[in-house]
Amino acid sequence: CEKNILNFLKSNTESNHKIDPSLSEVENQQISFNLKMIKKNSFLTILDGKQKTSFQNLNLRISLIDILIKSHSKPYLELILNKDFLEKSIHLNQLQEFTLSTLLEMDLIDKGIPNYQDSFLERFVHNFRDPGALFTYANLHGRDKEMQPHIKKFISDVLAGRFKEERAINNSHKQYLSANQRKAWHTDSSFRFDKDEPIAETGAHFLTRLLGADRASFLEQNRDQTTRLVPLLDKIIETKSASKLYSLTTELKNLLKASPIESNQPFLTALERYIQKVASSTLEIIDGEDYQDLFLSGTEVMGSCQSVYAQKNTNKALLGFVLDGKVKMLAIKDLEGKVLARAIFKLFVDRNNHPVCFIEPLYPNTDPYFEKFKLAAIEKAKTLDISLCIDGCLNTDTIVFSKGTNAAFEYEDTAGIGVTSDPYKIDALILYTPEIKKDKKEAKNDKCILL
Repeated sequence: CEKNILNFLKSNTESNHKIDPSLSEVENQQISFNLKMIKKNSFLTILDGKQKTSFQNLNLRISLIDILIKSHSKPYLELILNKDFLEKSIHLNQLQEFTLSTLLEMDLIDKGIPNYQDSFLERFVHNFRDPGALFTYANLHGRDKEMQPHIKKFISDVLAGRFKEERAINNSHKQYLSANQRKAWHTDSSFRFDKDEPIAETGAHFLTRLLGADRASFLEQNRDQTTRLVPLLDKIIETKSASKLYSLTTELKNLLKASPIESNQPFLTALERYIQKVASSTLEIIDGEDYQDLFLSGTEVMGSCQSVYAQKNTNKALLGFVLDGKVKMLAIKDLEGKVLARAIFKLFVDRNNHPVCFIEPLYPNTDPYFEKFKLAAIEKAKTLDISLCIDGCLNTDTIVFSKGTNAAFEYEDTAGIGVTSDPYKIDALILYTPEIKKDKKEAKNDKCILL
């Protein structure tokens, strides 16, 4: 049944788009959101043991739902939102067993790692932002002899808790860095830029403004929670870090859980909007090596061929981002940890084999904050005391070199290089160098703080 639907959609999607491509923005958003949630939940359903399936059928389901997500035309609207159809897309009949044994059979998991099964479910399923990502990627490349050992290394390093340590060891350009530079490069940082006026309010003021005359009775009824709520709100207001805000808001949710406050929807709505206002008053760009961020670096942003759901001949280079410590990522993330915008950040060398930083194009390319990304990259280059370069296009003043990668492939987004396993060079433009103090009025005007 599902194969027939898949073939039907493949053969009719293009023509139907030509006949009636118009949907309202609300309908588009509704379809995309519902199907992406169904796709995500289907993996959780499978791995919770509620549904057994084969690896092939899992991949077929991914293909089906992906096609549905892209099929935003009127003829499919009723079909896509039909409850019975969507239930069938999750609970498939007569499916073979699908468990971790599939990945073990591919020899993608090191069984010598203590508690590897529980660790896998925790790190790649239940607490992974896209539970289907690794399975999709493994299905594309797990039986490829060239790719298999690198996928296994990624999974094993994460399960063993040594991912960041191994990236530092496997930095293909580490020999060009001093000990202090290596330490600085592999130290996570965050760069903060004020977007709006700081919020001049305390947690107590917020409660007074929100509750008005009802403040006294509210505080009395929720005394246990509010004695901790006000200091927690103060912390939320004071922090300017997305990661810290996420931690604090998680603490806040736990505080409100199973309390009278949780049933006060107007209060919770106002509180959520207030936290969003706090978060949006500051732009934070994170420089890190989180395994989820790197593996999903092409999946969570629009337009990247390094998505795990992209073509296998291009996304085979994704592990070059993930495993090689010469690659980091500058990113803006939301309060749930999802990457909203990112720029790949690499270590190259110049003609004299001196290390240089190189910032690649921003994804999505419509993001208005690329200048801020460049400022953050300059601050990082300063901590290493080395130059920062960008693709020069027609305006170049130096050449930078990659000496290769420790992964099977890497992807270079500039100079038309694309997927490669060989050394390469790029005509580049110097944005910053410690030796040449350029006039950077914009940098002076922006409040950038290295945390």
